[in-house]
Amino acid sequence: FNLSENKISVIMNGYDEILWQQIEENSINVPKSSKLIISYIGSISFKKNHFRNCTTFLEAFMSFSHKDNLLVRFVGVKLLEVERDLLINKYPGVEFISEVTQAESFKYMMESQVLMNVHTTNDDSSKYLIGGKLFDYYRSKKIILSVNSSNSFEFKFITENNLGYCVENNQKDINIVLNKMYKEWKNQSSFFAVERKITIDESYSRNIQNKKSLSIL
Repeated sequence: FNLSENKISVIMNGYDEILWQQIEENSINVPKSSKLIISYIGSISFKKNHFRNCTTFLEAFMSFSHKDNLLVRFVGVKLLEVERDLLINKYPGVEFISEVTQAESFKYMMESQVLMNVHTTNDDSSKYLIGGKLFDYYRSKKIILSVNSSNSFEFKFITENNLGYCVENNQKDINIVLNKMYKEWKNQSSFFAVERKITIDESYSRNIQNKKSLSIL
């Protein structure tokens, strides 16, 4: 539209700080798991060209040599019971959990060591946007695994904030990063180090983003 930069403002989806504080105030100690838990929160697809198609990741997971020490969860999926049963049989070690409330989804996040997002490399939209779930992942202070395109805005956000792992959405590279994550989890090193601390930037909260949008109006 031939606009100068000072005429453009970006309003991000952000995270709900009030709800997160309620979750933290009412949370109980999460039991220690003997497995590395990787969770994806939100809807998925198995349609060939859908941007949320998770087939490549699942195939990489099934070929991973230490998969018995991992638990992968897809939380909030819309599946018929027969579809769920077929997927469970096809991908042992993967849980497909029906839709939950936002508060429940936060609890699943807190039970996980790694929170994952998946986006196909066949779609250019990831260059210009970050999904809303990424801000909740960020607020949870958990490690993030982005399975996306290296040209994505999500890659840049995670890398610049040192939030976790970024990998191209192809089976070979996913297998490599799973192996790297597994070794670092076993050794409690890198992002899994006990002393790892995250300082949350409150400017990513919806409250601040809403104030920003009101200032523009």
